[in-house]
Amino acid sequence: MKIFKTNNFAQAEERYLSLDKAWEEHMIGNLMADLSHVTIPAIQRREIENLRRADETLAASVAKGLDLLNVEWSLIDLADL
Repeated sequence: MKIFKTNNFAQAEERYLSLDKAWEEHMIGNLMADLSHVTIPAIQRREIENLRRADETLAASVAKGLDLLNVEWSLIDLADL
């Protein structure tokens, strides 16, 4: 019997994809505003990685807004938290 891996981000993806363009931009703006106050880069990376698991475009938009597009993402870096 095969055990299927749970997709913990499917509901978030479905919700994001259901938004119209104005609401998408509102959500991206709110996420950027909240994450701009985070002073620990590893936490910002972790959140971008979580967003990426829900939707690549959402994660890229937030990362771009925070000027994090060229940062190398690795969950290994987060092991110290």
